[in-house]
Amino acid sequence: MYISNYWILPQEVLDAVDGRAYNLHPAKLPRYRGYYSISHVIANREPRHTIPIHQMSNEVDLGNILIEVNTDLEPDETALSLYQNSLPLSSKALDTFLERDRFNGIDSGTPQDPDTGWFYDRDAFQGLLILTWNYPPRHV
Repeated sequence: MYISNYWILPQEVLDAVDGRAYNLHPAKLPRYRGYYSISHVIANREPRHTIPIHQMSNEVDLGNILIEVNTDLEPDETALSLYQNSLPLSSKALDTFLERDRFNGIDSGTPQDPDTGWFYDRDAFQGLLILTWNYPPRHV
């Protein structure tokens, strides 16, 4: 299952809001920049899941990190279950972000190191798109 946003805002849009464009990313940055982050977290068998909010920049998913919230993953976690379980976590990150903005203002955040992590492009899962029926279907 893919969970992704295909849109990348052009620099003129980011300039129009004077750097006040923010993104809630579905996985730890800069480790999981790019597409299908939740699926990559599962494929890499991560023990923890992180949802950051970062300032958008002209480099995809490399803006300063402003908020991070974390949770442990279940051993049988799937991309679908992680997506569903991350919705309350995303809400918590957004609430924290808005509360900070309301009372303290948004600080400049923590810069990311562009030389760490990975950028996953749209085709990163092409070799892994094989369905097997070794297990009975499970209704969610």
